Amino acid sequence: MKKSFIFLLSIFAFVSCDMKQDTSITSFVNEENIIVVSVPEPDYTNQHFFDVTQYADSVKFVRLETTDENIIGRVSNLLFSEDYIIVADRQTASIFFFDYDGNYSHKIHKRGQGGDEYISLSHVMLDRKNDIIIVHDLELGAMLYYDFQGNLTSRISQFCDRMVARDIINLPTGDFLCYRQDALGEEDKYQAGIWRAKKDGSFDQFIYTIDYDYKSTFVQYAYHLSELPDNKVSFVDQNQTAVFYVDDNNIVHKRVQFNLPGKTEADFPYESSKDEGYYSIFTSQEKGNFIFTQWITPGGKGMNTILTKSTGKLEVGVAFSPFAFGLFLPIGSFVKNNDPHICSSWFSPIVVNEFLKGDLPEDLRKKAEKTIEGIPSNEIEDANPIIQLLYIKK
Repeated sequence: MKKSFIFLLSIFAFVSCDMKQDTSITSFVNEENIIVVSVPEPDYTNQHFFDVTQYADSVKFVRLETTDENIIGRVSNLLFSEDYIIVADRQTASIFFFDYDGNYSHKIHKRGQGGDEYISLSHVMLDRKNDIIIVHDLELGAMLYYDFQGNLTSRISQFCDRMVARDIINLPTGDFLCYRQDALGEEDKYQAGIWRAKKDGSFDQFIYTIDYDYKSTFVQYAYHLSELPDNKVSFVDQNQTAVFYVDDNNIVHKRVQFNLPGKTEADFPYESSKDEGYYSIFTSQEKGNFIFTQWITPGGKGMNTILTKSTGKLEVGVAFSPFAFGLFLPIGSFVKNNDPHICSSWFSPIVVNEFLKGDLPEDLRKKAEKTIEGIPSNEIEDANPIIQLLYIKK
């Protein structure tokens, strides 16, 4: 069964550009304890790779075993438990369990309309403390809880009064943070913003909402909320070009303010005036001590920044490095996971196979071959994805 994959430029730690000026410290902390970052225009004519080992301790490739029982359509998100890498696949509405060597164990596939079934895997989360898989089904408006063998342990039939959420994170308390970037109506419960839901599924409160005079908005991207090491959650406001975090008391704090070298979307209150272009955040995530952000420039080019929170060091760039740690690091599709210290992506073995057909130095060829070692070339198109885990420095 052939599968087609769309590969996004997403592992932000592989980008850099050698700036002419000193960019080792380009930020400061103001009196409100906000990191203020001045982002320079990258030099697109002078692209250089930087050392990924500045930001990560190691990288691991996990080749997911392929069997007749576990053909993966598309990796929607990854969950890491003590014993398993858990792959949520919205395309097949299945949740697959692999060990950390990629050996297939079993799956949960409960598609249907019975009391213990779901129609779609809108969001899949993990209660790590109790080894419980949490499934949000937007079509049913339900939240379902399964043990690792797929047995339903509890169900909330009208989660948050069926409010539409584009992203959800389960909190250690059992409550949830929910996110929607698009306003669906004039009533408060349909507005764009971030709200908290109680563990019984009832709506609690909005803690951040869109300013309708066009001063704030969210990125139009599938993943918005980032889990932080201290059980906090961060998010990005696109128009303010800022990163915020939510504390345990539902208070929102601005963490980082990016000052761009040109106009941003907030400078254009009307859709018809955007033709001249502007800087826009495509997506952002916090991992360990770093904030990785991908931007779109007024000319439509990609720009990436890496901010080291503890020192204020900023890296800006556009070029991708193919390897680090002495290993081949192919570009894959970024995929959300529940570990605040791991950047994860997935890619088809075809990517490496196509890479091998090019004009490569022999040492790099050998490193790339190891990535798909053991997969017969005639089975590459039917093989399950390879998961790439980049362990970010703490």
